[in-house]
Amino acid sequence: MRANALFTVFAFSFAAATAQAQQRCPAVELLYDELENLAEKRLDSNKDCKHDQFVYYVEGKPERAAIDSNHDGRADTWTFYEKDGTTIGRQEFDIDGDGNKDRWVQYREGKPASQLDDRNADGKPDSKLYYDGGIAARLEEDTNLDGKDDRWVTYREGEVSIVEDDTDADGKPDTRAEFDASGAKTVEKQDTKQDGAYDVAIHYENGAKVRVEEDTTGTGKPDVVTHYRNGTIDRKEADTTADGRFDSVAYYEDGAERRQTQDADADGIVDLIIYLDASGAKQREELDTKKDGKTDLVRFFADGRRVREEEDQNADGKSDVVTRYDGEHPLVREADTNLDGSKDTTIQYQDGTKVSQEEDRDGDGKADARYRFDSEGTLVFEELDEDKNGHFEIANAHAGGSLQRRTTISRKSGKAAQIEHFETGKLTRMELDESGDGSIDLWNHYAADGTLTSQEQDSDSNGAVDTWVTLDAETGKERTIRRDRDGNGKPDEWQSNAPNGETLKLEEDRDGDEKPDRTVHFEGGVANRFQEDTNFDGRIDLRGELDPSGQTTREARDTTGDGKFDVRTSYAGAQKTKEERDTRGDGKFDVITTFDDNERVKQQQDTTGDGQYDSVIEFEDGLQAVQTRDTTGDGKPDVVVRFDAEERPAREELDENADQKPDLVKVYEAGVLVREESDEDADGRFELVTAFSDGQAQSSSADMDGDGKSDLSVTYTGGKKSRQEEDLDFDGRIDVITLFDAEERATQIDEDSDRDGMLETVTYLEAGRKVRTEKDRNADGKADLIAWYEGETVVRQEQDSNFDGTVDLRSRSGKGGRSTQEADTNGDGTTDVWIVLDSAGTVLDRREDRSGDGKPDFKVWFENEKPVRLEQDTKGAGCADLKEWYDANEKVRARYQDTTGNCKTDLWTYLENGVILRQGQDTSGNGRPNTLIHYDAAGNATAQEVASSGSEPDKKFLLGPGGVVEAQCTLSEDGKRLNTRANVDANGTVVEVLTDTTGNGVADQRIVYEGGAIVRLEVDTNENRKPNAAIYYDASGQPTHQDEDADHDGVADQRFRGQEPVDLPEGTRIPGDDFGPLGCDRFHRFWWKR
Repeated sequence: MRANALFTVFAFSFAAATAQAQQRCPAVELLYDELENLAEKRLDSNKDCKHDQFVYYVEGKPERAAIDSNHDGRADTWTFYEKDGTTIGRQEFDIDGDGNKDRWVQYREGKPASQLDDRNADGKPDSKLYYDGGIAARLEEDTNLDGKDDRWVTYREGEVSIVEDDTDADGKPDTRAEFDASGAKTVEKQDTKQDGAYDVAIHYENGAKVRVEEDTTGTGKPDVVTHYRNGTIDRKEADTTADGRFDSVAYYEDGAERRQTQDADADGIVDLIIYLDASGAKQREELDTKKDGKTDLVRFFADGRRVREEEDQNADGKSDVVTRYDGEHPLVREADTNLDGSKDTTIQYQDGTKVSQEEDRDGDGKADARYRFDSEGTLVFEELDEDKNGHFEIANAHAGGSLQRRTTISRKSGKAAQIEHFETGKLTRMELDESGDGSIDLWNHYAADGTLTSQEQDSDSNGAVDTWVTLDAETGKERTIRRDRDGNGKPDEWQSNAPNGETLKLEEDRDGDEKPDRTVHFEGGVANRFQEDTNFDGRIDLRGELDPSGQTTREARDTTGDGKFDVRTSYAGAQKTKEERDTRGDGKFDVITTFDDNERVKQQQDTTGDGQYDSVIEFEDGLQAVQTRDTTGDGKPDVVVRFDAEERPAREELDENADQKPDLVKVYEAGVLVREESDEDADGRFELVTAFSDGQAQSSSADMDGDGKSDLSVTYTGGKKSRQEEDLDFDGRIDVITLFDAEERATQIDEDSDRDGMLETVTYLEAGRKVRTEKDRNADGKADLIAWYEGETVVRQEQDSNFDGTVDLRSRSGKGGRSTQEADTNGDGTTDVWIVLDSAGTVLDRREDRSGDGKPDFKVWFENEKPVRLEQDTKGAGCADLKEWYDANEKVRARYQDTTGNCKTDLWTYLENGVILRQGQDTSGNGRPNTLIHYDAAGNATAQEVASSGSEPDKKFLLGPGGVVEAQCTLSEDGKRLNTRANVDANGTVVEVLTDTTGNGVADQRIVYEGGAIVRLEVDTNENRKPNAAIYYDASGQPTHQDEDADHDGVADQRFRGQEPVDLPEGTRIPGDDFGPLGCDRFHRFWWKR
């Protein structure tokens, strides 16, 4: 049994006889090599008939072992032995049972030397434990698995001694814990500032924290030490001045700070004691501000905010100053300034700034001085009771630190009796209450030298200045006086005087615009003439002369404001005798009225400006009695108006056709029109009669055809037309009824437009403008055509074309006169056709819903009533898969199609007169063309452009009959032009390749092929289109020699083989035809503009 060097297998069992009978599988199997040496031992440790331990031998000694410790069928422990077969050299483990090794242990002389662990299955160790003599000595660990060590552990005699951690991943430890031999922590150091220095040290005794030392200033020495007792904070000491002395101590009870002492100057005497309540809130502060060992300032707190301060300024143990606070800001301060035991000064604060102060200077318990301060604490106002009688008679106002105003208060009125104003310490103005009524009524103004220069006075004591006076600097006489006569606070009278005080001119402002409207001039102190602006437009419109007694003798007026005086009036003994008026402004007086005893007697008027008086009014007892007018200028009166005793019109007759007969008569009662009769056809018959009431028309009726019957009737409401009925064809039936609003604008018109006796058309109007019409075309009593208007333009229309009671046609107008029509062509109640028309009614576009989903899926655009573009969703995919453009003959000139239904165009076809010119295709389904085929007029493909990669074309195929490729054009290396053309034969074999290297469109290189193999390269080096160099190739495609024609005469001048010149047979010519245009042209712009 040694064939093929296989093992001989023996099974052993060392169990009792009864156990042997029960066990079906051997617990141990031994395998031997062909020399009968032990090669492998297999064990089944859990008796599941599966081997879980394997030991492999070399020359009879164990070399390595593999164990499946969790019996999952996979080895998870591997042991490698030294040459003696007993000493372990290395072990590898699969700790988590995932089939990958994650622990490696290296041994030295049978003892562990190092242990590497991979805890995140990335194949790299995260923990490295090093041993010294088989005892753990050092551990390096990556705890957050970021690939960097962040924990270092040092062992002493196998026990943890020091643990260092890097918590901020900077590669440096910032936490260090030290342990004693029992494993208890003794100290923990922390680098809280991440600056590489430990600034916090926590000390432990018997496992409990006893002290925390902090270096908050970075000096390397602790400046804050916190002591603990039984795990609870007991006190905290701090060195706040960095002098090495702990000058501040905080004491705690039950873990809460209750008291704090501070010795800021390190003199051994406590300067500050702070008391806190159980919640840690400050209650009280006691300060020794004078450094005498005595408390002289006590601060009280509530809810953590300062509420009161008490100061002992003379060290008598009593508070001399008490200040109440609102947190950080003082509210009120009371002080005993003379130290007599009573508070005599009170200061009020706002937002921490002093705003007021009161002082009791004589100790009688009453304030003698009061002060106010601005937001910066500067004095702005003071009140003084200088005679200590309880009355503050002096009030001084300050600004910028200097006196601005001094006020003396009258004890009688309690108001200012005198106010003095100062600037830079000098008196500038004084205000006086001369009447003693408590109001200032005189203001004196002073020059810098103290001279009185002007005065202001409230002469009627109404609280407003009404007189302003300036004085002559030499005589002291009044030079100007301004007066406010209407009490509006503005001067309306100006008096100018000579230096001796005699009046020269008096001006008045009568409209309150502060400008003179009337001026009276004086001579010798007596008024003699005047001028006035009576309508207050800034121009003189009245001027006159005065007699010595001041009576007007003559005056002229400008009543129109054009600068011309158009009314002249004469007076005698203060009575008007004549008035002349120029009513047209032409310089001619066209209205002349004469008076007798101040009453009108007669008035003549030239109403036309022709110099003839065409209107005459006669008066009786000064009242109008009769007026006659010639309105046509023929010299004959055509209007006669008679007035009643109260000058109200009683009857008015008008001859409108100059036949000396009245055509229109108006009758009045008490001046109010009650009836109007009109003979419009001058037949002597008054056919239109209108009745009035209270001056308002009530009704009108007219017999337009003279048959004695009314053909037109109008009803009025409130004197305004409200309803009108018309019989236009005089058949006795009403053809039009119009209703009006309060402004006599039509609101509704009912019309029988076809004269069938039915009012079938109704027009509705708003503010006189037509907004809607409704028409009943089949006389069923229902509107079947409704139109809406904007202006005179129909903007929307609805129609029931089949009179079934349902609207099936709609139209609406848009901007620029456009309109849209909507139709329900299948009668299902849903619009399925939309048509847009221009202002002339020409169709612009038509949309149809052919699928019945309520959305247009067929669209056609028109120009000049011809279709120019079409879009259609033929597949119901929600997008247009067919788009067509049409020429002037309505033939398709371009068609875009989506043949796959993915809403991306994949076929582009261009036509002319129905014949395809070119067609682009997208065979990849990305919406971009990759092929463009050109066709001739007969429909034969002539060329094909291809984009083999990306969206840019890179090849062009020239096609012959039957679409066979005859040539292929390709791009230059820079990808900017087609510069190479390969011609092929009928079998598709390349016969020649032409190249344009200069970019002029003409080939200058030709490669000739025979049987698919290169035989010759022909080159034109001087752009004369003739080859002047040729390179020849052998069957293997290698160049054999090169001929050159240096003088370009067609005959070769020299031959090279490689770089060496060789003999050239005389008369050898450069082969090949002349070069011509490449014929590749360029790619069609279709690729970039579709």
